[in-house]
Amino acid sequence: MTRPEDRESYILTSIKENGFASINDTAKKFGVSIETVRRDINKLCKENLVKKVRGGAVLSKPFCRKDDDYFLRMKSNQHQKLSIGMMASSMIRDGSVVAFDAGVSIQSVARCVSDVKNVTFVTNSISIASILLNKFHSGEISGRIIFIGGELDIQNRFSKGAFAASAVNDYYFDISFVSCTAISLDSASSYCLDECSYSKQLISRSSTSVLIAESNKIGKNSICRFAQISDFDTIITDDKNPVSDEFKRKCEESKTELITVRS
Repeated sequence: MTRPEDRESYILTSIKENGFASINDTAKKFGVSIETVRRDINKLCKENLVKKVRGGAVLSKPFCRKDDDYFLRMKSNQHQKLSIGMMASSMIRDGSVVAFDAGVSIQSVARCVSDVKNVTFVTNSISIASILLNKFHSGEISGRIIFIGGELDIQNRFSKGAFAASAVNDYYFDISFVSCTAISLDSASSYCLDECSYSKQLISRSSTSVLIAESNKIGKNSICRFAQISDFDTIITDDKNPVSDEFKRKCEESKTELITVRS
């Protein structure tokens, strides 16, 4: 007998890959009745993840099929990024080991770091390493920077690939700051597969994991899921767009602190 969770995961994956999940195909796949699959879809509808259509289901939330250009992302939501960055950077303590992924939102965290001593920063982002390097030279912070190498993504300015992801396994982090393309009740997801792999490794090696997500990313899905809400100790967002009660309840059930900063 198959588990409902397996069928639900299959339905969501089918929709994300094909734009549609068929009731008949899902029933045949798992050897269950059409009524069983309809109950699965009804449950996903109640969670506001899908909506029913003739013969199956489609996503109820917008789907982020690609990231904007790097420089457009740099310029968007600047006030929100700054407010989130100030809150996130306040979580960094003297003597800690801190990991940053390569998200543009994480650059704001790096820009807001100040007055910390003997901190080890680990990142695969050239831009973030440069921001931190300037702060070291100005005396705002002290410690060291460890840059994770690998194949260089020229457009987005970070190292990627199997080497970068596996290199993270050699480290333990007190706290990691991770970004995403989208986050829903189901998961945090990204359009970039390399970023997914790297961010997943950061989370697994960290005592505390913090997701940085502007409010316009909440309630959406992208192509690759890399974490569930329960994988994060804290999610920091802004108040520009309302956060649904369902999302707040999901964070509470997952014992994930949700911090909403004023932008």
